[in-house]
Amino acid sequence: MRRVATRCDARGRDGIVRHPAEEHPTSRTAATPAGVELRPAQPTDAPHVAELLGELGYPSPVDETRRRLVRLLESVDDRIVVASRDGEPIGVGSVHRLNGLHDTNAIAFITALVVTERERGSGVGRALLAALEDAARGWGCERILVTSANRRADAHAFYERGGYEGTGRRFARALVP
Repeated sequence: MRRVATRCDARGRDGIVRHPAEEHPTSRTAATPAGVELRPAQPTDAPHVAELLGELGYPSPVDETRRRLVRLLESVDDRIVVASRDGEPIGVGSVHRLNGLHDTNAIAFITALVVTERERGSGVGRALLAALEDAARGWGCERILVTSANRRADAHAFYERGGYEGTGRRFARALVP
């Protein structure tokens, strides 16, 4: 898997930030299942990404998903990777780089990882996870974190098989009435 650069060099004609490592839009590693392609997300992926987010339990209108994709694709601190089979997106993962007061180096936070139900267990999730980890390494991150709701026992097992360990609890509070 290729490394993803830390800085953006230029915007394409469509206004999307282009990172040097994204010159070749697709990649495949030994861990990527046959017939599956990994590539950076594009705004045109919005309908499929919205559907995948719905499967994850986060219903998202296509227009709002497109706005989010554009915003995140413009950020040098975010990467979104799409897995597709025969040109159809079957999974998506996103990672965000953040700096904290408590860490010398940046840390990476997986903000979403979902594979369509019919492809779960086929290695697509592992390939997406590896791509997100590769982006984090390219940023120089020393750790990568992910949160998963208590009810997602299958996701917990997936991350544990990938070498992740439960290190704490997540607390959340809505800030909007």
